[in-house]
Amino acid sequence: MIDVRILNGCQGVGFPRLLSHVLSHESPSELRVKPGTLNTRPQPSSLVFGVRPTLVTPPIGLHYHGGWKCTGGRGRGCIAITAAAVFHSLSQGNIVVLVSDEEIRNIFTEALGMMGSKVGSTAREPPRIYRVKDYRGCENSGVMCVGVEDAWMVEGISRAIQTLFIVDGGTSAAAQSRMGLWMEMDRRGLLLHRPLPSSNVLESLSDDDWRALDEKSLFLKIPKDTEMDEDARRGISSPEGNSKPVASLTINIISI
Repeated sequence: MIDVRILNGCQGVGFPRLLSHVLSHESPSELRVKPGTLNTRPQPSSLVFGVRPTLVTPPIGLHYHGGWKCTGGRGRGCIAITAAAVFHSLSQGNIVVLVSDEEIRNIFTEALGMMGSKVGSTAREPPRIYRVKDYRGCENSGVMCVGVEDAWMVEGISRAIQTLFIVDGGTSAAAQSRMGLWMEMDRRGLLLHRPLPSSNVLESLSDDDWRALDEKSLFLKIPKDTEMDEDARRGISSPEGNSKPVASLTINIISI
């Protein structure tokens, strides 16, 4: 038996009638349900693969920038310029660039500005560049990871929703370890490896441009002497072969 009481100061709002209506429509017999399990499939009904990431690397093996040999090393300058050339060639603009340090950010920004001024595309909006640690918890449809170090690589590549570019390389032990992983993923068909081909925008940079970029991160073998510089870049040799004229020194000994 259910007893409904309306306290002093309160008004009935039809609850007794609602309760009577519910009780009058209840079944007089107890409902018994046998335990059971839901029918599920062991595998998902559909599996949709997204666009494979693209790995972009500098030219494989010995290569030059502006006629000067790339010295490799940590590869920061070479990687940043490679990424700038790739970014400049992209038609889509919604790309976030993620880096690990300010060195890559500075070279990337400087090189991209030089390329834009050469081809007259300075009106293009500047890229959004973040350090990976400052972009945690954020996502974007397109992401380019430029020289991201091991500690932040997983965090960086997971920020992409649809399109992912990985620009990496170098001769250091850490870089070679990452390249081994990328090459294995390429062998298994999990990403696309695209070494940077010859680029018109890179060839448009002047000698002064390359010297300015090299000052930010020493990655080119540029002799300090101007005359030696020309010989190193163009391979100039004398008509007699590789021999070069040697200045003679005469010493007169005066006996007293």
